Amino acid sequence: MLPIAVGGNTVVGASGSVHSLPVYHLDHVDDIDRMGVYIVYRDAAVAIEQHTFEPIYVGRAETETIAQRFAKGHAHQECFTKHSAKFIGVISQRDDQKLEDIEVDLIKGLNPVCNEQHAQ
Repeated sequence: MLPIAVGGNTVVGASGSVHSLPVYHLDHVDDIDRMGVYIVYRDAAVAIEQHTFEPIYVGRAETETIAQRFAKGHAHQECFTKHSAKFIGVISQRDDQKLEDIEVDLIKGLNPVCNEQHAQ
């Protein structure tokens, strides 16, 4: 069962592919029992009443659910904390090749700060 979405977001990959996805509070990641591509966001809002989702990481869960991936302690948790991660968006998908294609396209298009291309 999925938690209640706090909003939605539309992202565009490097290929021009557009994805609309529901966004959940990161505190409820335990309830995301799906496989797919996920985007971790920080809230870049100026006003308290409105969320502005800024992508900081794109990943995929292909052999386990997103909840299971985070339950083990995410490899990028330190970066998530450093950049005040608060939300997670999910593109549900079970096809491994499509998962990889979407993930790579979004990383190239969004250039999120916590992905490997930013490792020092």
